Amino acid sequence: MNRDFIEHYRGSSIAEEKLSNRLGLFWDTTVQDWDLINSNPNGIQDFLKVYGSLENDDEKFVLMQLIIASFAANNSKKDFDLNLWKQCSIILEKEHFLHIHTINYWFLRKEKGMQAFLSSLLKKVYEKVIYHYQ
Repeated sequence: MNRDFIEHYRGSSIAEEKLSNRLGLFWDTTVQDWDLINSNPNGIQDFLKVYGSLENDDEKFVLMQLIIASFAANNSKKDFDLNLWKQCSIILEKEHFLHIHTINYWFLRKEKGMQAFLSSLLKKVYEKVIYHYQ
């Protein structure tokens, strides 16, 4: 797998629509940034449960984008659930081949506040898996 894959993979609208129907989320044929629009820090635990039941890689990719966007939507570090993050980071490490794009994207964001905090957590995941792509 080369670096172009890391930087350019995109999930399908079919997976977004299927997950939207399953989770009761907004979806429309013209929607952009589905993960950001539907991000919800209070839904992370449910999203992780659904993730565990998925077999389709495209659906897993799309749902993980939603999960990470939901972590980023936290208002403060005190609201950030480290136990849920541990569950998520284990998935990211084990299934890095599906999520390297998401890891890379959020790790490289140069933001402030919660997104910078999330970036620092994803840096740890990135450093554990990047050797697969060099």
